[in-house]
Amino acid sequence: MESGVFPRPEVVAELEKYIRVDLVTDRNTDQSRKNAEYLVERFQDATLPQYVILDSDGKVLDRIIGYTRDIDAFVRFLRR
Repeated sequence: MESGVFPRPEVVAELEKYIRVDLVTDRNTDQSRKNAEYLVERFQDATLPQYVILDSDGKVLDRIIGYTRDIDAFVRFLRR
């Protein structure tokens, strides 16, 4: 997604509306393991990639799991 979807102008325009946080879970580090545990605790799933839109109170507004090449679908997700 980082190389095929995020650089697209229409995605860039939508992502600029958000504070983007990368939660790295696939490294052999204590922090990565803690991040993976957080995913399971918070969302009952550690599938990667996983994109979650939260409001300022931490409430889940929308979530998409898995890789997609469908730029329009990802932009719709960001606009919801």
